[in-house]
Order: sequence, then structure tokens, then C-alpha cells
Amino acid sequence: MKKIFVSFIISATMLFANDVFAACTPATTAPPIDGGFFPASNTQPCVVKSVPVSGLVIQLKNFGNITNDVFVISTRIDTVLGLPSGLSWNMTVPSANPANTLLTDEIGCIEITGTTTASIGNYDLDFAVTVEVSLSGQVQTIVGRTSELVQVFNNQFGTEADFSYFLNVVENQAACTNVGVKEVANISGFNIYPNPVNNKSLVTFFSKENETFIVRVLDVMGKEVYSENIFVTSGINNIDFKSKNISGGVYFFTLSDGKGISTKRIIVE
Repeated sequence: MKKIFVSFIISATMLFANDVFAACTPATTAPPIDGGFFPASNTQPCVVKSVPVSGLVIQLKNFGNITNDVFVISTRIDTVLGLPSGLSWNMTVPSANPANTLLTDEIGCIEITGTTTASIGNYDLDFAVTVEVSLSGQVQTIVGRTSELVQVFNNQFGTEADFSYFLNVVENQAACTNVGVKEVANISGFNIYPNPVNNKSLVTFFSKENETFIVRVLDVMGKEVYSENIFVTSGINNIDFKSKNISGGVYFFTLSDGKGISTKRIIVE
């Protein structure tokens, strides 16, 4: 009877532990990328303040053979930097691998869990990594942050890896502008200066085409406080954004072409 009871306790403990550390599932395929994270940051669920995070899984594809004599043997995620306070991470890799380590071309996943009361806005993540690289048969170990190392790889070997990633913290779900929404494909260099906004700021971006955009400003509750249709021309566009009729606070400035949306967090003084 005692053995049965002890076995029950051990089994229950293992089940509880597996539930607490419930692993995400690595994707079986990745987009056509040399290496980096997916899906795109702006398609992920927002992190809502004071609400437990659920379903936020970041997939990671390791580099493969970069050239005939250069390939990444392994990449280990040592820690995730820049997480909003109260959130933590747990990584799943192929079962035979060392902890948090991906071999050549492998895919793993990072699950974000916890509850945060951090300030709203986008939090740019960075990743401390240890990378083993074979260069013409010579193995080298490189330690650093992906924000720095990936640029070196891209510049030196002509790769197009993107290890940038952000989490969007909002006051409530209504204020989340990026769930399942693609970025506007035809614009780049979207910027607002100065920010914080004091009466007026200049919104700049480059557009590939002539088209009509919808400019909207939403408060942290998701309520629209400003809306305007603008005609965008191919090339550099400048918009004078005047905030005199908007109360001071935190807002989301959005540009939409009806197929996607690009968002910047602004502070109105």
C-alpha cells in the first residue's frame, strides 16, 4: 500500500511538473529565411497588463550552411534580454540536444509566460547566445548578442537573417492593433519626430506606390481619437501631425492601406 501511495505521489509530481513546464512545439518547417525568428512580431498576441500571457510562442530557425566552407554548428540561447518585468521564457529543442541549443538548420521554440505590470509599448528583445561556427574546418566559439552578431554574419557572408523581435504590451485587448495583422508591405522608414509630441510632429515614411492611406490615432483603450484619409505618393512622404485637440497621454499612431497596418507608439504632452 505504501509503495502504491509513493508511486502515486511521484506520478502526480511528474504530471504537475510537466504541466508547469509545458513545452511549446517547434515548427516542422520555416519560412525561406537564412536564420531567425517567426512568425512576425506584429502577428503575435499582445501582452495585456496584469493578465497572464497565453499562446505566445516564438519559433527560431538556426543558420545552416552559409557557404561551402562556412556553417553554423550550433546556437545556444543563453538568455532573453529586454522582457517586460514579470515575464519569463522556456525553450524547447530536439530531445537529444543540450539545453536551449539548436544544431545546423534546426528549429526550436521559445514560450513566453508570466504576468506583467510594465508600462505599455513595444519591448525590443535581444538574445544572448553562444554560437559554434566552422570556418574552413576551424571551429570557433562566438559569444554575444544576436543584435550585434547577426549584422556581422549578414555583412560578411551575405545572409539575410533577422533576429529582431518585439513584444507589444497594452492596457487591454481592445488596444492591441497588431494581432493577426500584417505590416503595410509598401512602406518603409516609418518614423515620428519629435516623440513625445508637443503640439506638432513630422511623420515620415517611404512608399513604393501611389495610394490612399488611413491615418488613425488610438488611445490605450483602443478608442479612436483622430482619423484622416491621405493620398500617398511614390517616394518620401511627410505628414504634419498636430496634437492640439488630443489630451496628453500614450497613444498608437497607425497607417493602413486596407491590407495591412503599421503602428508607432507616441506620447502626447
